[in-house]
Amino acid sequence: MKEKRIGVAIIGCGEISSYHMDALRLIPEARITVCCDIVKERAERAAGHEAAVETDYHRAVARKDVDLVFILTPNDSHCEIAVEAAKEKKAIFVQK
Repeated sequence: MKEKRIGVAIIGCGEISSYHMDALRLIPEARITVCCDIVKERAERAAGHEAAVETDYHRAVARKDVDLVFILTPNDSHCEIAVEAAKEKKAIFVQK
């Protein structure tokens, strides 16, 4: 039986996101599902051809193929996004 891969939403696609995405790509069970940033071009650059693109974190977090949310936005937005992810019953990764 094939194991389910963990769908990951990257919220915030600034410079730091590339480090996290590189690390996630080393985990065979993880799959970057969606990249989200308020600047669409940043999300598109991060997503490349491997993930969907979103500019609204509410939609990204609500996706059925997302199990884990990486919050890589400025510190003052962490709480709001984490609460939204918790309401959607997603696992959450946030630093600082």
